[in-house]
Order: sequence, then C-alpha cells, then structure tokens
Amino acid sequence: ERLAEIGAWLEINGEAIYGSRRWVKDAQWSAGARPEFTKEDHHTGSALTESTIHPKPGNASREALFTSKGSTLYSLCPGWPDGETLVIRDVTPSDATDVSLLGLQKKLAWKRVDDSIEIDLTNIGINDLPCDYVFTFKLTHIKPHSTED
Repeated sequence: ERLAEIGAWLEINGEAIYGSRRWVKDAQWSAGARPEFTKEDHHTGSALTESTIHPKPGNASREALFTSKGSTLYSLCPGWPDGETLVIRDVTPSDATDVSLLGLQKKLAWKRVDDSIEIDLTNIGINDLPCDYVFTFKLTHIKPHSTED
C-alpha cells in the first residue's frame, strides 16, 4: 500500500524529483532553534519528521525543501502552508516567472516582496489539492538571491 501511495505521489510530483538537482540551499527554515540530529535519528526517520511536520516546541521546521532544473525552482512543502500565502525567501523572480502547484492546471498569482516571492493561495480550495501531503510548487525563471540558509 505504501509503495502505491509513493507511486501516486510521484505521478503528480515526479517532475520535481527525476532529473532535478539541489537548489543553492536545500531548505527554507521557519523561526526557532534548528534541531541537531544524530546519524541514528536520520536512519530511523525521526529527523525528517521532527524537522518538518512535527517539530518540538520552540524548534524551527523546514517549511520547504528545494530542487531545481535550470532556472526552475521546485518548492516541496511537507504540509499545506498556513494562511493565504506562501513566501519563498531569497529568490529573484523575473517578468517571465510563472508559479503553479504540480497536479493543478492553473497558474498562481504571485508578487515580489523584497528578496522573496509571495504566492497567493486563496484560489486553491481543499478539493483542488492534487495529493494528501508534500505539495510541490513550481517557480520558473528564478535566480537565487543568496546561498545562505
């Protein structure tokens, strides 16, 4: 059953995985203390869970994980973003930038705010979501603003 779920997720989001490369930084962290993990934590999977969907109180979490293909950035969000917008920090969009959610056949409105791009999520309803977890936003014609985490 788990393999079938992974296969269904890859049907929608595989573009962000197959043939992709690491972005200049691998993740965007929320505010809070960044947790430190042992090798054993990584082997058991607890590091991934605790650093994404179930952070300990006061700890930061990875709001997004990044991959890229050329000037296309894929932002893989472990859970649906809180609020009406998703902010991806330290990127430089161009006039040609398009933003979409993989599995959803519509472009999303966005605006540049300082060194970030703010994606409007208000026109995506619960029934529009293409999968149950790890939602992938595709941002085209993007340049990194900085390489610092």
